[in-house]
Amino acid sequence: MAVNPKTSSQSKNTKTQLGLTLAPAASSYPISYVEDNWDVVESGSDLAEVLGATGQFDQHSINEALAGSSGDVTYSGTASTTVGGITTGQTFTNASIQDVIDALINPYAKPTAALTLSVSTAQEYGATISSVTMSVTAVKKTNPIYGVRFKVGGTVVDTQTGSSVAGGGTFTYTYEISFSSDTTFSVEVTDSESYSASGTSTDSKTVSFSKHVYYGSVSSTTVPTSGTGLSHSASVSSGVDITTAGGEYVVFMSPVAKTSIQQLIIGSWYDISTTDKGTVTFTLSTGATATYYCYMTDQMVAATEKYKLV
Repeated sequence: MAVNPKTSSQSKNTKTQLGLTLAPAASSYPISYVEDNWDVVESGSDLAEVLGATGQFDQHSINEALAGSSGDVTYSGTASTTVGGITTGQTFTNASIQDVIDALINPYAKPTAALTLSVSTAQEYGATISSVTMSVTAVKKTNPIYGVRFKVGGTVVDTQTGSSVAGGGTFTYTYEISFSSDTTFSVEVTDSESYSASGTSTDSKTVSFSKHVYYGSVSSTTVPTSGTGLSHSASVSSGVDITTAGGEYVVFMSPVAKTSIQQLIIGSWYDISTTDKGTVTFTLSTGATATYYCYMTDQMVAATEKYKLV
C-alpha cells in the first residue's frame, strides 16, 4: 500500500515525507497519514511486522524500528582487553551486534566428557580381559552435541550422532575384543561435525597390567612359591594391614622389576629386621609365573599392624 497523504494539507504531506525513510517502491512499508508527525501502522503490513504491533506511532519510533531491521549494523575489530566472555586478542569480522553481545555475556563453551570403564584400570600380569563397557557422560554446553566417538588405542570403534546425542546424556559402547596388555580407551564429545579441537572434549582411561606385590602371614620360613593364601596389590607403598597370630611370620613377595627392598616398616614408628630370602619362580593368581623376591620377618609377630616395604 502506498503512502496516502491527507490532501487538504500540503505542508503535512511534506512533514511525513521528511520524517520517514521509505524502502524502494517494490518493498515499501504501507502507512496512512493521520496527524502531524504520527502515522497509522495497518494490520498485515510489513511495518506492522517490524514494529510488532498496529496503531498510531510517531515517526521517530518508526524510523528507529526501520533502522534496526536493516541488519546492516555490524562490528569488526580486535578486543584489547578481556571483558566478560570476550578475551584479549579476540577478533570480530562483520559480526552482528547480537553476536558481540552474546560473546560478551554468553561466551562459547564446548561440551564436556567424562569416561568410565566397567573394569578396573589396575589389572594383574597374566590376566585377560574379554569385554569392556565404555560409558561417557556428555554434557551439552553452548551448542547441541553433534557426535560421540569411542576409541581404543587410537582407533575409532564406534560413533554416535544425531538427535539422540544432541542434548547430552550417558552413552555406552561395549568393546568385545580380548586383550592382556596395556590398552588405552578414550572418547571424544563434539559439537562440530569436523571434530575440530575447539569444539571437542576428550577423556581417556588406560587399563594397565602389572606384577602385583603379594603379602600376608606364614607359619614357616620356607619361601612361598605361589600366591595361594596371600593377599596382593599393585602397590603397597602406603601400607597394608596384616594380621599375624603367634608363631607366624610376615612375608612379602615382590617382583624383581620393582626396586630392591631393605626392610619392613610396622606402623609409622617401628621397623623390624627382615631377611632377604632371595628369588623364586612365583605363580600369580592369574596363573602366570614370574621371578619374585621374598622378604620375611626374622621373628614371629602376633598382632594386627600396618606394614609397608621401603
